Amino acid sequence: MWLLRTLLLTALVVAFVWVAIENSDPVENVDLFGYEFASVRLFVVMFASALLGFVVGLLMSALRELRLRMQLSSERKERGLLEREVTDLRAAPIEGLSDDDPSRTSSMS
Repeated sequence: MWLLRTLLLTALVVAFVWVAIENSDPVENVDLFGYEFASVRLFVVMFASALLGFVVGLLMSALRELRLRMQLSSERKERGLLEREVTDLRAAPIEGLSDDDPSRTSSMS
């Protein structure tokens, strides 16, 4: 398994370096949210865009994870309350039946 990871990591590094070399030409002007950058390498723009996309995706995933964990916690609390209610109902005597009720049949006889 470590060999597969090493090969994959090596392939990613080679691809990263290859893209950097192929896109090393400078870009004239980059306008980003009102900030203007002059003579920036194309690879830097591509890398910054990919990094920004990764961060946004990570934040969205983290928010979804947080929402799901909160929902799971709420469901667990509700399940605990329902289990306690079922336990209490099983332990409660049934009203209307008494030991001297003639309509009640005994399984012992």
